[in-house]
Amino acid sequence: MTGPKTPEGRARAEANLKPFPAGQSGNPKGRPSAGAAVREWLNAMQDMTRDELDRIFKDEAEPINRRTAAGIWIGASTTGGTDFDRIMDRTDGRPKQSIEIEATPINAERQAMAERLRSDPEAARLALELDRRLRNQTEQTQTNQN
Repeated sequence: MTGPKTPEGRARAEANLKPFPAGQSGNPKGRPSAGAAVREWLNAMQDMTRDELDRIFKDEAEPINRRTAAGIWIGASTTGGTDFDRIMDRTDGRPKQSIEIEATPINAERQAMAERLRSDPEAARLALELDRRLRNQTEQTQTNQN
């Protein structure tokens, strides 16, 4: 018996192995992203007619990625694009969205107060005393209401 499980087979298999030179990867392009094959078929099918897409979708001899892409195009043409949007979100990622945040005067006032409290021990002591009194007053008001 020969093959990798016997000493002779293992020696033959190891003789064919060649290490990569230092600094060189065995997979320079990296792992393909999920859905890469479907995305390629989606791009290739963008000019096909509905009849061509139907033929590909129904032909079980076609590769599954090609049939999937044809099904997506068929779905996109009947649902107004929601199928196409969904698959592109999963293959290319969702579009980046930005959010603007503006500082409000309250935040600026709080920051200025915090800086003053850090630098002035007497102001910090007074602020803590005021906070304690306000909490006590709130607790008394809630107790009286119950």
